[in-house]
Amino acid sequence: PVNPAYAADDDVVDADDACDAEAPEASEAAEASDVAEAPDDVGGKSALDAGILPRLYTPQSVVGSVTAEGSAQSGLPEGTRVFAGFGDAGATTFASGVAAPGQYNINLGTSGWIATVSRHPFTDKPGAANLAFGVSPDFVNAVPFLNAGDVHKWAVSTFADGDYDKAH
Repeated sequence: PVNPAYAADDDVVDADDACDAEAPEASEAAEASDVAEAPDDVGGKSALDAGILPRLYTPQSVVGSVTAEGSAQSGLPEGTRVFAGFGDAGATTFASGVAAPGQYNINLGTSGWIATVSRHPFTDKPGAANLAFGVSPDFVNAVPFLNAGDVHKWAVSTFADGDYDKAH
């Protein structure tokens, strides 16, 4: 499913369409506090009509439920609630237990990043990404390094003739 908060270009769709879900019952619908509003001045600063942007939800917001068709295609039971969810940086930061300033998470894969949580976005650190945390009013601040795992592969290839056992 497409996270409506991170939909891009051709993927910009209504949250219900994005997850092939029916609108939730009123009692299950996202509360007003679960919906992030675009600032009123977005359009004025970017010549963009803020009204065309999709609604943003906190990760724990119920945005629909699995339909009969969705159940047949996915195997998920009809009526299963669908949540807005996280992007990768927010999810791994939250799952690692980082929830307050001064705590850090290092993610290593083919690429990688170091993440922390702060009360305000980093504006003085070139290359840092600032993401709404979603589970609190804080920000996830992530600094990527785009060849983390590839450096390890290069080192094993260069210094150990590609033999991972020899390298370790």
